[in-house]
Amino acid sequence: MTGTPAPRELAVLRHGQAHPAAPGGDDAARELTDHGRAEARRAGRQLAARWGAVDHVLHSSAVRTTQTWQEMAGELPAVAAEAVWPTPQVYEAGLVELLAALGDLPDEARQVVLVGHAPGVPTLVGHLTGVWPEGWATGEVGVLALPDDLAWADLHEGCAARLG
Repeated sequence: MTGTPAPRELAVLRHGQAHPAAPGGDDAARELTDHGRAEARRAGRQLAARWGAVDHVLHSSAVRTTQTWQEMAGELPAVAAEAVWPTPQVYEAGLVELLAALGDLPDEARQVVLVGHAPGVPTLVGHLTGVWPEGWATGEVGVLALPDDLAWADLHEGCAARLG
């Protein structure tokens, strides 16, 4: 006997606050500040309270998003290593790249975390919900409800509702 599957939800998070890049330094190598680590842990606790477990995680290949996920993960039940996808296309991604990355998820994924960057994160939220955020602070997480029968590859404008 199987239970009712969890609702299909997407938690979209901008990485925690990061140190500025050194002049001429590599933006992708920026690390989280102590404040950014605390933001990430807070986001992890929010998701743990809401979902308990997470099915899949997509994060950009930048150091700060990897560190954000690592800090979040410490607040959540373990996620299988094969379900955590460092995804280079999420770094500096626009809407098309983010939708493509999400479209690669297996249809059985129900509770997904995307850790990315601005302006991609608020653009994705605006596209999926039809409500365009004015900004998106570091460490801010938004949970979107998606239709249970909608494949990840079929995400489209206005298909989601922001829950929090």
